[in-house]
Amino acid sequence: MAYTANTLLIKAGEGENTDSMVVKVRASQLGGDFSIMEGEIEHNQLLAPHTHHREDQAVFVIEGEIEFEVGGEGGERFTASAGDYVIKPRGIPHAFWNKKPQTVRYIELSGRVGFEQFTDSTRFGALKAGLQAEEKYGIKFYMDYAIRLMREHGLTSIRGLETPWDKLEGDTPLEKLRGLFGKKS
Repeated sequence: MAYTANTLLIKAGEGENTDSMVVKVRASQLGGDFSIMEGEIEHNQLLAPHTHHREDQAVFVIEGEIEFEVGGEGGERFTASAGDYVIKPRGIPHAFWNKKPQTVRYIELSGRVGFEQFTDSTRFGALKAGLQAEEKYGIKFYMDYAIRLMREHGLTSIRGLETPWDKLEGDTPLEKLRGLFGKKS
């Protein structure tokens, strides 16, 4: 491959938009080793707890402040601010959320191609992608755990699930969420 400024330089605002991220650099451009994506998380929004079984990840916070819980329920809880990096090893559950009014911008570095493929699949609907995530991409979501975090921290939405929550069946948020994912209470 011939390298030129067109293949080496990704300018601000460039990248491929998916439903959930902006892919800046694909793993295929870096020998399959890792991808680089940019994301945002709004005020009172949760990135649902999940585990990657096939890749390691790291987050770099560009703007704002993110609350993290790494290691599952009762795991390490901490705040990452602009300029901070957070390591998310494969096989370790993690979640993060934004309690501040400012939208958070972050860079996601992800080993291999699995998360990149999952992100691409969100173009056809985040819910559908989430339902296929474990089988196709080795990403397991924990929605009961998501509800606990939402209640505990006063969060109002889940990143990627822009759902009409008031129209879902069920008396409690947990019942509504279980209904989305086809599980009985």
